[in-house]
Amino acid sequence: MEIPNYNLFKLAQLEGLSVRTINTCKRYHLNNLEKILRYFYIETKKFKRMRNCVSQSVNELEGLCEKYGNSIINPILNNSSINKIDVLPVKQLALFNCIVRYRFSALSDRSSNALKTYMDSDIGIKEVKFILSNMHGGKISIRNVSINTKFEIHDFVNLFNEIIDKILIFSDIDGIFVKLFKKANYFDFHTSDLKKVENLSTRSLKICVENKINDLQSIIIYFWANDDFLKLKNCGQKSNLELIELCRKHELTLRESIVVLFGKNP
Repeated sequence: MEIPNYNLFKLAQLEGLSVRTINTCKRYHLNNLEKILRYFYIETKKFKRMRNCVSQSVNELEGLCEKYGNSIINPILNNSSINKIDVLPVKQLALFNCIVRYRFSALSDRSSNALKTYMDSDIGIKEVKFILSNMHGGKISIRNVSINTKFEIHDFVNLFNEIIDKILIFSDIDGIFVKLFKKANYFDFHTSDLKKVENLSTRSLKICVENKINDLQSIIIYFWANDDFLKLKNCGQKSNLELIELCRKHELTLRESIVVLFGKNP
């Protein structure tokens, strides 16, 4: 949807903005609806930072953003975020999901359970997109949780864009994975070893070999980039669940390696 071309005079007529609010907007060169929405949603998230912006003006402007922003600005922002995820190369996408899953594991039980109920699933690429597509005013609406839980969830969700932007400037994605898997002693763990060590079924092993997934590192990276294995040739639901369970098991050790290599807030 396009943002209506409403100037301050039109907004005063339609929305009853006070003279004081109009003057505050003029002082900050917010001369139309689009500039007001972008100032709030993209630049600051707050009108309180504006000099001499009294409570009445803050309420008027936030009400304006709530009315127009949910249907206009947020779809633009959300689609932009989702588009960023969709164009990430495989290993960048895997690293994004790796960090998101680690940060999710560090949430309190109340926050992680509330999000699992909201998503009807564990966290993954699909669930991140689901969250982004259902955000309003930079937040997701989860009922029956405490204020502290809401704040924790809000902070977690608002990390998505920051993680993407930082991953895009990493110069050595391969090197990061080498360090991570070597620290966990998984780097030389070949697929053929998994039948003996992890009791991986012959069918799942054959699927990995046919799709040129030759070691544990490749299996886990594929999982992080795709959420499951159903896109692999000849992979049915039984092998899919077996490979997912294998990845989730080894994620526990990889989380410890993440902390050692990159700190608690990678």
